[in-house]
Amino acid sequence: MHTNQGKDLEQLGIDELSNLFDKKELSPVELTEHLLKFIDEHNQPINAFVTMTPELAMEQAKEAEKRMCIGQRKSFFDGIPFAVKDVLFTKDAPTTAGSDIYRDFRPAKNALVVDRLFDAGGIMLGKTNTHQFALFPTGDRSCFGPVHNPWNLSKMSGGSSSGSAAAVTAHFVPAALGTDTGGSVRIPASMCGIVGMRVTHGLVSLTGCFEVSNHLDSIGPMTRSVKDNALMLNIMAGHDPRDPFSRKSPVADFTRLIGAPLTGMTVGIPYSYFESKVDNRITSMVLDAVNLLEQAGMRIKEVKLPSDIKKYLVAQNNLILYDIYKARKVDIDNHRDLFDPEALEFMEIGCSWAEYENALKLQKEFMALITEHQKDVDLMALPTLGIVAPDIDSRKVLMNGKDYNTLIPIMSCCWLASLAKLPAVSLPCGSLDELPVGMQLVGRPWSEDLLYQVSSYLESVLA
Repeated sequence: MHTNQGKDLEQLGIDELSNLFDKKELSPVELTEHLLKFIDEHNQPINAFVTMTPELAMEQAKEAEKRMCIGQRKSFFDGIPFAVKDVLFTKDAPTTAGSDIYRDFRPAKNALVVDRLFDAGGIMLGKTNTHQFALFPTGDRSCFGPVHNPWNLSKMSGGSSSGSAAAVTAHFVPAALGTDTGGSVRIPASMCGIVGMRVTHGLVSLTGCFEVSNHLDSIGPMTRSVKDNALMLNIMAGHDPRDPFSRKSPVADFTRLIGAPLTGMTVGIPYSYFESKVDNRITSMVLDAVNLLEQAGMRIKEVKLPSDIKKYLVAQNNLILYDIYKARKVDIDNHRDLFDPEALEFMEIGCSWAEYENALKLQKEFMALITEHQKDVDLMALPTLGIVAPDIDSRKVLMNGKDYNTLIPIMSCCWLASLAKLPAVSLPCGSLDELPVGMQLVGRPWSEDLLYQVSSYLESVLA
């Protein structure tokens, strides 16, 4: 099946599809039928989807087509298929969090972010695989089995939003929802070569989401292009009085700065934060990309962070340890045998109330520290990961001639934005060993539009 643009339907993104709908050159029903068939034929070796919702999808597609035919589309997202990470509640499909404990759990309501996409006319094709309880960044511990990277089926897709990243990469859907606590949108986005945004904490409602740590959790869009990512966030963002972490702030059009010149802006490079945690070849690729920003008129400035920031990483881990154990204690007590051993071992490390209170204090201290270091820069640029996608199930990797626990180079560049509650986008910046390499742009609070401006420029010159 081909459109008049000469592309197969599964290759089209949100912006392209929406334009075709506006011109009545493509039917939402036709698109949905095509993608459902495409997923049925290609999902098995990748294992991105764990539940399909074809009846719901076709019902939504038919309603979108009726609106399109009379020129009353709800929004640019009306008729756009998407996928939902299986930690976000959906009343029309199980929400399992990658665990046998919840195989039959059907929530009474959708997550608010799912309802926002539905209200805009979006079409849910199904639920995507996730690392059990969204806990680890590898994406290879789920009751449904590991997610395989579409670039190389023996490699990880990254986690915990593993299925969402793989589904977008494999062209099953143009967009998917992911969640990010310590990097779980950005990590799989990097490994799979797509765009993933961790939003400012409080920008997108967390109502209806399995908690890891609500002091760190966020829900973000995952797409194949920067503009599509910004378009999707336009629908997702907004205040929710039911979410105590949701903030009342004006929601801008996140596409508004795309295409604007970069002259006069400053990009900071926090070398001391990442230089010893990243494959030297990846560092070179990211710095080459930063040089492209300099050529576009941006200034480059080193951001020198204190040498004793390790205590803040410990604080983040303690927030996760305390909150995830609290959230899953009843499940552990009643269904211990249904937990992945690696996840269970982590949850039971333990964190005292005193350590938790200190971690919250250190988080506020870290936020103030980063704010001070961001005063002279508009954003920071750094690698998303220290390595490209490792083998599934591997827990040791070789980097720069040394052996590391796999989790260290995967997570070491992402925790800064998470603990400081900052927006951060991962976008592709090349390939290494025939696998994608991602770079990360970290902004000030509420600066998603600026991150899209800069990342869109990089996308255009790196393509």
